Amino acid sequence: MTFCAECKQDIIENYRFEGCCNSAHLYGILSFCKSFSKERICIASEYDFVVNHVLCVLTEFGISKTMCELSKSKRDYQINIYDHNTIDRLLTDFGYSGDEYSFRINPDNFNCDSCKAAFLAGSFLSCGTVTSPELGYHLEFTSHKKNLFRDLFELTESAGFEPKTTSRSSSYVMYFKNSEQIEDVLTFLGAFDASLKLMDAKIYKDVKNKVNRRMNCDSANLDKAIEAAEADKLIIEQIYAKKGKDFLPDELRAVARLRLEQPELTLTELGEALPDKLSKSGVNHRLRKIRAIASELKEENA
Repeated sequence: MTFCAECKQDIIENYRFEGCCNSAHLYGILSFCKSFSKERICIASEYDFVVNHVLCVLTEFGISKTMCELSKSKRDYQINIYDHNTIDRLLTDFGYSGDEYSFRINPDNFNCDSCKAAFLAGSFLSCGTVTSPELGYHLEFTSHKKNLFRDLFELTESAGFEPKTTSRSSSYVMYFKNSEQIEDVLTFLGAFDASLKLMDAKIYKDVKNKVNRRMNCDSANLDKAIEAAEADKLIIEQIYAKKGKDFLPDELRAVARLRLEQPELTLTELGEALPDKLSKSGVNHRLRKIRAIASELKEENA
């Protein structure tokens, strides 16, 4: 199941609206369904559980399953209502005659503070999508009707959100890309588990990115350490070749020996491996002395 399907199923499973909010929820579904006109009502979804949910909501409004024509195609599941008495009643209930030049959201259908959430939840079931957090953060509502879309945008803003808009082909798109805003929108719609899943995915992604950055940093540091160790080995071998292994003072000889024998050790590990333990800076200081001696010998032979 896709993340979008999980979100819509979550909304339905947590469906909590009654009375005026139940009416607002159906209003949201119908406002953004495939067709809500005098000729027919067509509610389409690629998910059968959404269609079953709509049938249950319609039943609460006295519209039985026998009054609906159900169909299934490769693309979606559909509920079609052709009975004019049923269509006229729904249009009238939500404040329409069916002859409107432009379909707009009727604010009279919101009678309490929760009606907006119920309406937007219904709208999302009809025209909303959300991408998997593994692919990115994007939640959107789409509509072909400009004025209806503008009303949806204003309604969403009035609910405390900050959506952005764009157009795509013949559609108007209201969207969110900020992960925290998407979490809040999903919670507002009733998709509580999906919101938590998005949070978990974001935390996992952040941790993974930090680990990758750390590994890349560690890898770069390791490369530098290996290069430095190889350079030190070459210098020490040159000193031995010219002056012998006993040429270096005792304090430097132990560091030189370990550097040759275990070049993979970090400076900290070198210090801990010495008979007289040294700090990282102490080891670095002695290696600098060895390099200085090598430089002096090189100048003598120049």
